[in-house]
Amino acid sequence: MRTGAIAVLMLMLYGCAASTTGPRTGSQVAQRVSANAPRGQQRISMNPTNNLYLAEIQKHIASKWGYPCVLDPATGKCEYKDASVALEFSIADDGQVSSIRVVRPSGLPTYDQHAIDTIRAAAPFPPIPESSGT
Repeated sequence: MRTGAIAVLMLMLYGCAASTTGPRTGSQVAQRVSANAPRGQQRISMNPTNNLYLAEIQKHIASKWGYPCVLDPATGKCEYKDASVALEFSIADDGQVSSIRVVRPSGLPTYDQHAIDTIRAAAPFPPIPESSGT
């Protein structure tokens, strides 16, 4: 089974405060792709075809994206925090996520879990391009 690694995908979580700039574009969200895929997985090289593929991955993720509520213990109201979390996940031939892990937590467990849940909800992803390796 061929599995490609979208190794480190930066997900930026923005609050809804007026001072925020809003969601990132595909190129900003997919800021880093690891050069070293886990053993047994295909490495995704950076070329125009793969840039288009990564943009498609971002669209799938963005279609499921939302902003998690972090309850303020004092008021019981939702707070939306600015945070970033780095995830590593692999996509199998059938487009399903075969593994996922947090490589750099946001410091907000609710946001980290939301990012993981969003990746799972976005699957299945498009097939990995045949020319994606180096």
